[in-house]
Amino acid sequence: MVRWFLASILAGALISITGLAGAGAQQPDQVRITAVDNQAYPRLRTSVTVLDESGRPVAGLDSEAFKVAADGKPVPVSGFTTGQDPNVPAAVVLAFDTSGSMDGTPIEQARQAGKALAGQLGPTDQVAVLTFSNTVQLAQDFTSDRGALVSAIDGIAAAGNTALYDSVGAAVSTAARAPAQRRAIVLLSDGKDEGGVSHSDR
Repeated sequence: MVRWFLASILAGALISITGLAGAGAQQPDQVRITAVDNQAYPRLRTSVTVLDESGRPVAGLDSEAFKVAADGKPVPVSGFTTGQDPNVPAAVVLAFDTSGSMDGTPIEQARQAGKALAGQLGPTDQVAVLTFSNTVQLAQDFTSDRGALVSAIDGIAAAGNTALYDSVGAAVSTAARAPAQRRAIVLLSDGKDEGGVSHSDR
């Protein structure tokens, strides 16, 4: 999650974000004050999260994009930095090609890669496992249980054709309903859409 940190002079007990200007982007859907640090009073350090209508972080903002007011009076922004909060959970969709051409070494390499990625994620991150050959299957829905993920990945086997296009669509749909706002799709495949089994085209 991208966060914007505003340091300003406190002129009252209440601070609010009153609008955006000059950001060069469409109006955000959500502007939230997520933390306030008043230890250096009268300076105030405020952490603000800005999301678009799809719930994704808005990038490219600068101090001119914000208007700050305290007790209804404008407050100057005296410092501005951006950063990424490592504590915001991520949701990852692992989509495994399990067509016949993946049999043997390729499927084993894909399993190892998937388990390595899952092992690097944080305790609040979640992973879903999809497999695709003639059809697309949800082998494991989003979970933080690394044992369940390893079991799902170890259980995949290779056979059939390659519904690659359908798998991409399914992975996007799965990611869209993820319980986290940071989302990623990792596709593990050795080839292309094959066998005419996809209902979607390129």
